This record gives sequence, structure tokens and C-alpha cells, in this order.
Amino acid sequence: MNINDDEIPNIFQLKETFIKDSFWFLNWIDGVYVVDDIKYVDFHFINKDTPDDKFSEFQKNCQVTVQLKFSLTSFFSIGCVFDEYGRLLYFPEGINYDCDLIDINKDYALRLVKGKIQCINENLVYPFPSDELTNELEYFTTNINVNGSTIKIIIPVLAMCSYLYFKSEDLTEYIISNEWSSVFSFREVERDNIKTGYFEYDNSKILNSEIKSISQFFFLKDSLGLKSIILIGNHLRMSLIKNKLKEGKKSVYLSTVIPFSYGANFKLRGKIINHEGQIHFFTYAIEDITVENNLFTVDRVILVPRFPNIQHLEDKIKHLREVRKRQNRKRFEGYKGLRDVKNYNGTYFPTDFFLKKSPLFFNLSIITQMSDEELITIHQNLYSNRNKANTYKSDYIFLICKELIHKLKSPYINFIAIDQLLFDRKETVIVVNDLKFNVLIVEISYQNNYFYLIDFLRDYFGLVSSEKQNSKITPLTLKIFLHKIIYEYFRLPDFLLWYALKKDRAFFIENFGIDVLDYLGYNPMNIYCNDNEVDKKVADIKKLLKKYRKNVA
Repeated sequence: MNINDDEIPNIFQLKETFIKDSFWFLNWIDGVYVVDDIKYVDFHFINKDTPDDKFSEFQKNCQVTVQLKFSLTSFFSIGCVFDEYGRLLYFPEGINYDCDLIDINKDYALRLVKGKIQCINENLVYPFPSDELTNELEYFTTNINVNGSTIKIIIPVLAMCSYLYFKSEDLTEYIISNEWSSVFSFREVERDNIKTGYFEYDNSKILNSEIKSISQFFFLKDSLGLKSIILIGNHLRMSLIKNKLKEGKKSVYLSTVIPFSYGANFKLRGKIINHEGQIHFFTYAIEDITVENNLFTVDRVILVPRFPNIQHLEDKIKHLREVRKRQNRKRFEGYKGLRDVKNYNGTYFPTDFFLKKSPLFFNLSIITQMSDEELITIHQNLYSNRNKANTYKSDYIFLICKELIHKLKSPYINFIAIDQLLFDRKETVIVVNDLKFNVLIVEISYQNNYFYLIDFLRDYFGLVSSEKQNSKITPLTLKIFLHKIIYEYFRLPDFLLWYALKKDRAFFIENFGIDVLDYLGYNPMNIYCNDNEVDKKVADIKKLLKKYRKNVA
């Protein structure tokens, strides 16, 4: 993961109450209020000697309240642990965090309620804030049975929104301000019995990865995702307006609905609280949600950038955010001898934070439409001034093919060239938007099965077959398959191309009858400095053929 993309802001205010060799536990995030047209929340911290959520006599501990922009909730959850300098050490969704876990299966329906959680405010194992702060809390709840005991589940609406929608500061701000319609729009089109959702977005303001995480919710059945997102901003705006007329009441808790019309499985992280004979589970964060049924009105979603110069605009957004981060970073200049903490990467974020930022997809194919300009740039980078390098790669695959014939003792190993009249030509040419892309394809007949090695001259080749493996892939199907890869996947770096194709394996089986089995990397220069290179690579290919041959009935 790129540090600059996901750098977590330090909460520098905690330094003002500096307690050496101690930790700060985020025990509560209050409601939203407005100061000078900026939405804020109060973060409540309690000081601890250990970096965990275990408490005893917490009433005596130092407690601090920090005012922060609401959009920072995209980084932080209740339950986060910070060091004495305000640097995030552990977060509930991380693999290095030890807290209580609980599962809710689809048989239990969560309902939204509003009111105090005073039933557990006076417990002795978790430091909730006062009744006044929790008076208007909205949360999802249900009672579940675990080993004969009834447990009441409490999931703050903020925890649900953070998991589903709040994937970056900017995206969070657009949602809570109800300004998302100025940044993206959507529509559905049906053609040849395939329903496609087109999601246009302003790529001068928001990153592709952020749009990818939110776009799926606009194509849920019964428009539940749209209703859920609209309700967040509408409820917040109306409640804040009402609060202006009331004295002594300033903050508003979030409200929304869960965007699933039927059961889902939830994996929660939080704290089990046994108080006065009743067991409660207070949720810090949601680790995972799985839904078994098809939720969507479309078969796939295509992301459509509003402006050309896609990569340039992505880089510009990242640069502006980096400038903003540097300004915050200056607050830490002059601090020396910061304590080294295990599982902390040194300065900016926990080593496992990428888990929290993982995109959320419910088995919906989401791809980004490539502009003509971007495709031209990719073509230029691939072929301009690289003729010699591509020659090395061609030589490499030719030697691989020759050695395969020898090792497998099969004469049915050949280069195939789709739509080529010249039989001595070994390269297939795929034309995409009048640009010619060269592809090397080796058809292998192995133990009555057909496999295809495909090399785009990008330092990796993939192994594919027909779904049944005992029949060839027709030239037309193969051509359409390759065209799709070039048009929709070529923007990926070389090392991610075949990984992404294999990840979308089910899609290619369903739509092309082609199974993306595996892939191997190579360095074409190795054949000139290592006599055993070709033998090793052929041995690797042979292992793959045997591996996938075994799966055939």
C-alpha cells in the first residue's frame, strides 16, 4: 500500500495532555455539530497504561475530549488505541487488535432504535460518557442467542456507515453534506439481456478507488442503497437546523437504514458487557458483512470518468491531499525520541491498516471505462522505444514453446495467430480503437486437454483453458476475450494484470466459457545469463498443467 494514499492524521491535541509511556483509548465519538459551517464531532479519550480495551477503576483515569472534523471518522472507530503523541497504534478491524468478536447470522433482523443506552452506562468494565451524551443515540439492535444466553447487540449508526460508505475524508464529506449528486451520477442500460449500470464521476475531485467502493450501493434492489445514503445527509441537515432553535442541545447522531431488504451475516468487533444480569455487546466496528442473495438490479457496473487526462487528475488529487497532510505533519516537527512501538511502521500508520481500507464488493463486477486518450498512452508506453525489449520477450516465449514440445513429447503445441493469413506469423494482433496490440498465444494439447499460454509482452504470461478443458477455445471467442482484457484491464500494472484476471475468474467462465487458471512471471534477460532458465520455466508450466489437469472429471 502507498503510504501517501492512506496516511492517517495524528491527533496532535493529545500531546497537550502528554503522559509519558501511556496510551489513549477512543471510548466514544459524539454527535455532529457545526462551527463556522464546518461539521465537527467530539472524540472522547481515556488514558491507559496498556494498549487494549481492558479497564479497571477507569473513573480515576485521565479523560480528554478533542474536537475534530467529522470526516476524520473515515479513519477512526470507537476502540482505537493511540500512543502518547496521538499516533494511531491499533484499530478494531486490525489483525493486531484483541477485543471481543461476535457473529450475527441472517436469521436475526436488526432494527433501528433511538434513545439512551443508560442500561449499560453505569457498568464497571467500559467507560461510556454521561447519560446526556448518549441520550439521542441511534443504533441498530437485536437479541441473539449464544450458548443458551441472550445477548443484546448494539451497533451505533456511525459504525455501520463507516463500514459501508465512509472510505475517505472527501467521500464522507460529500455524503453527510448531501453534495454527492454534484460529484457523481448513475443510470441503467439493458442490452442483449445484460443490465449495465453506468456510474459517471467527477475525476477531478475524487479518486477511482473511492468511487469503486461507493458505486455499488446505487444499484441495489428497491433503491435501498440510494435511500440509505440520502437519509444520512437529509437527517443530519434537518436535525442541525432544528437545533439552532433549541438552546443547550448542539450535537446530532447519524441516522440511516441498512441497505439490505433481507438477511445478512455480520461479523462484529467490540466489548461484551455483563451488567445487572443482562449481557450486551457494544460494537466498536464492523469487520465484515456477507449477503448470500443477489442484491443488485444490474449485472455489472462501469465507472465513467467525467474528464480525460485520467491519470493526471488522479495524481493531482493525491498531490493536493499530500500537501494537506504535510501541513498537519508540521505540527510534529521538533519532537525527538518518539517511542518505537511493535506493529507500527515508524511514523504514519499501523502496518495492518490496509485491512480497514479494503474496498467492499458484494460479488458485483465493477470496472472503469477507459478513455481513448488513456488507451493511446498505454499503447505508447508498451511499444514506443521498446522494440528491443519486446524482441527479448518474443525470443523467450519462442524458446519456452520449443522446450515444451520436447519435454511434453507432444507435437500438438503451436503458436496460433487469430485472423492471420500468413501461416508463418506467430503473433496475434488485436485491434482496439485502431491501435494494434501484439499477443503471443501458445496452444497446448496435454493429456487430451487444451490449454493456452497467453503473453501480452508484459513480463507475465497466463494459463487459460475452456471451461471444460477437453475442447478448444474458438478463435472468435478468444479474440473477444483478448479484446476485453486490453480494453478493461490494461491500465493495471504488469504485476497486477493476471492477478485481477484470475480474481474475476467466475465472470470469464460465465460470459466466455474461458477459465483463467494461473499465471507466471518471467525476466526475458535471464535466458542470456542463466542456461537453466528455460528448463526451470518449462518445469513450472508443466506443474501447472498437471495441477489443473487433475481437476478435470
